[in-house]
Amino acid sequence: MTDMPMPDYYRRDQAVGVTAPDLSKDCTLAEHIVRARGKRTQYTSVSLNPDKIDDFGPSLYQALCPEILQAGHAIIAHEALLQGLRDAAAGADKADRRRAFQAQRYALRGGRD
Repeated sequence: MTDMPMPDYYRRDQAVGVTAPDLSKDCTLAEHIVRARGKRTQYTSVSLNPDKIDDFGPSLYQALCPEILQAGHAIIAHEALLQGLRDAAAGADKADRRRAFQAQRYALRGGRD
């Protein structure tokens, strides 16, 4: 882990609270971003820009990154996510490449302005 402070991440969900991930559903990051919008997978989506994620629910929550990490969960930083999607877009399977390109567009939408 670097000494750089972690940026603020946000998520939208229902007013009753944040929906937990479903660890029984295994998918790639690109599949989660493109196919699982509004569905539960082993990932929980967050955004750097709370104004770009209105379609995920009526209530805005800020991710408590130190507590999340202390509890043993991982946070994939936005730049690392984008690099992983770029790597996936260079893969051999045409469907995976197309999904990775689409996921990049969605991920960039949820990033900073």
